[in-house]
Amino acid sequence: MINSPHLHNPVSDVHAAPQAENGGEGRSAPLRFLQIHPFYPAALATLYQNNPTLASASFDQQIEAIVKDGFSGIHLFGAYMNCVGYDSRLIVLNNPPSQEAWLREHDIEPDRRGNRLLQAVIAQIETIRPDILYLSEPIGLDSKFVRSLSYRPSLVIGWRAANVPDGTDWSAFDLILSNLEGMRHLAVELGAKAAEHFFPGFPEWMAEEITDVRPEVDVVFCGQASQGQHVRRNHYLDYVARASMQKGKQFSCRYFLSGDAKAITPVMAAVNAGTRYGIHMHRGLRTGRIGLDARGSIGLVDKGGKASMDLARKETSNMRIFETTGSGVFLLTEYHDNLSRYFEPGKEVATFTDKNDLVDTIRYYLAHPDQREEIARRGRERCLREYSMARRCEAFDAIIKKHLGSKANHGTAATHPPLIISSDAPRDHESAQVVREAFACLNADNNEEALCRLDEAIAGLQYAKAVALARLGREREARDSLHRILDSFPAYQKARTLAEELAAKAEQRAEKPPRGQTVCKAVTENAEELLNRATKAVEQDDYVEAFKLLNIAKALRQPVEGLDLARATVFVKAKQILAAREALLEELRLFPANSAARSLLEKIEELTKPLLRTELGNDEFKNLYRIIRPHTMLQEHRLFSLYSLARKACEEDIPGNFIECGVAAGGGSALLAWTMKRYTKRPRLHFALDTFEGMPDPTAEDTAASGIAANDTGWGAGTCAAPLESLEEVCRKLNVGDLVRPIKGRFQDTLAANKQTIGNVAVLHLDADWYESTRTVLSELYNQITENGYVQFDDYGGWSGCRKAIDEFQRKRSISFNLQDIDGTGVWMTKRAARVCV
Repeated sequence: MINSPHLHNPVSDVHAAPQAENGGEGRSAPLRFLQIHPFYPAALATLYQNNPTLASASFDQQIEAIVKDGFSGIHLFGAYMNCVGYDSRLIVLNNPPSQEAWLREHDIEPDRRGNRLLQAVIAQIETIRPDILYLSEPIGLDSKFVRSLSYRPSLVIGWRAANVPDGTDWSAFDLILSNLEGMRHLAVELGAKAAEHFFPGFPEWMAEEITDVRPEVDVVFCGQASQGQHVRRNHYLDYVARASMQKGKQFSCRYFLSGDAKAITPVMAAVNAGTRYGIHMHRGLRTGRIGLDARGSIGLVDKGGKASMDLARKETSNMRIFETTGSGVFLLTEYHDNLSRYFEPGKEVATFTDKNDLVDTIRYYLAHPDQREEIARRGRERCLREYSMARRCEAFDAIIKKHLGSKANHGTAATHPPLIISSDAPRDHESAQVVREAFACLNADNNEEALCRLDEAIAGLQYAKAVALARLGREREARDSLHRILDSFPAYQKARTLAEELAAKAEQRAEKPPRGQTVCKAVTENAEELLNRATKAVEQDDYVEAFKLLNIAKALRQPVEGLDLARATVFVKAKQILAAREALLEELRLFPANSAARSLLEKIEELTKPLLRTELGNDEFKNLYRIIRPHTMLQEHRLFSLYSLARKACEEDIPGNFIECGVAAGGGSALLAWTMKRYTKRPRLHFALDTFEGMPDPTAEDTAASGIAANDTGWGAGTCAAPLESLEEVCRKLNVGDLVRPIKGRFQDTLAANKQTIGNVAVLHLDADWYESTRTVLSELYNQITENGYVQFDDYGGWSGCRKAIDEFQRKRSISFNLQDIDGTGVWMTKRAARVCV
């Protein structure tokens, strides 16, 4: 840890040049670092109102007071970079008193016809002549401003993690820093020569300054309210305020809100204690047992403020995660994909996914103060250990030296393509150097930067593997490898180019679709046209042709009234009564007013009653079975197995949530959630993952036990479709909607993005049918299954692709599952039953 007076007491000589030399090539004097930073005008006004004589003080004294006040403290690198060997200075862009003091002290009088503050900034840059110019507001001070300077610094750097106006030009910037992946991609598109992953730090002295404050309210929030950017956050704040007043379930709530008064609802206003800035904001945070956080929307916006591009995507950019944890307050923050890069959810911070989960989590941690305080302690330790201003200055120094070295190697006038560095575009040709940088960061205990460097190196090696696979003719494996790279590093252009080349090559070969895939010439047709043709085929008793057309129509995933009724008619003709029943249920979930389907279903129900009656289990299960039967295709033995495994997991108190991958109409999810609610000894959630639009396309691996290709069985692509409302309906019947978290989409798109939210898994029901789907779920979730946790595979004996994916996974991991048969189709296991194959 670097010991610098500037890290503990920023008041002492903020702008004094350090004694140590920078260590740059051929330099005997330290590099000059100049940051130009804007403040909220209201924060400056409050500071000067509270210190009436400050405006008449010297420039250095005013900057010293501004830093000591603590506003925007996590961004003010200009006040701290001297600790790593720079001659570091800070200018507050929009503060007339300090800028006027500087002009007086330097006997400079700007042209009265221009913008006085802007002219003062230009004069400061040309007088100080910084080697590194850091503009933490590169919107007002954009490329036009940089090009207006008669002096050009060696490196011009910008920072952005907020809205970007359409038309912004960053072509004069050598580097844009952001903790948002989307922002870094946009930066390069807007002309920046490079973009790096970076985020601010927490000044340790602030933590020491507020240790005397003790919690006095349950929930606290400090931040802005606005009608546009913070709509979602305002919704959360309003909901929490209302919940705090709920009769019999009250908890104390206090907000410190600034911004647009029109965005503050009456309920929010009732708990609003007024605006606080700087160290006073941190003291306000310390008054709460729980500190709330939820970010606003961040995008590329037009002149009317309408966003045309989401730049935040599924990431958090809030500095509040550092401000709250650094202040020693328990942080409850909205879950985002990149949160785990900074803090471990459940250990150092807590997360929520929606408004109900937010309030439930508040009440849980208020009722468990020991857990809450332990998480707050760990969060504070992590923040001060890894994200202190000292550590972040070291990271900033490494970035500066890398880019100064790059310019020296290439020449400042050299032209080279834009480059997104760090976690965005790994450079495969520099993997060895990147690994060396990673180990240097690890040795310096700079783990966040080390992780970024290792990500770069790993992706470079994955790309090299894809090239080798492609040259060996193993193009499918090469494409899979490239897609895995692009899932994590979408800006890795070499990987994208090779993936496109391989895709084009496959298309040019016009390969015959593999067994199990239907040639869907319906690209020029729609489902309704195919249904008309199938209906005519049925009228002509050509059920084979009708079945083929209906399968193609289902694969289009275009809901058309009568389509599943027609499928049921064909199933009846083939004497597949249970299949006909399922097709009719599918029809009525989408089109409940279809009287013909309902009439046929009533007739079929009489025939299937003996087949669907169960004598399994106790009265509790039998009652559940009766309720969920219309909402599931699972047979009773597999349902009873799910009920039994869920109950055992709860009674044995196995840690983790429940998850079902392949939900269809929701009966299995509702059964699991009900059993969890009835028997659990700890807080849990059930995650229900499905497209809710029907089955994805099978591959050549996917055939029925009889060898028939999946799409030819009548249960291929697009089948088993049920809207999300079906899941919600059966959850209402069992009163478990509060515990079920649906996640819509294909597993390869949703699992990786939600792994942190899902957390540890006590029970996994894998009803994915196909080879690719089963393989994806195992790859993404197996490591999260708790020791002794339970897994049920619904289709091991029914679909060959499912069996192959499970068997391949065991071989790949050199383990063996002790699979227990359920009914010849489904199997189950415990994770402890997995044993290493010798």
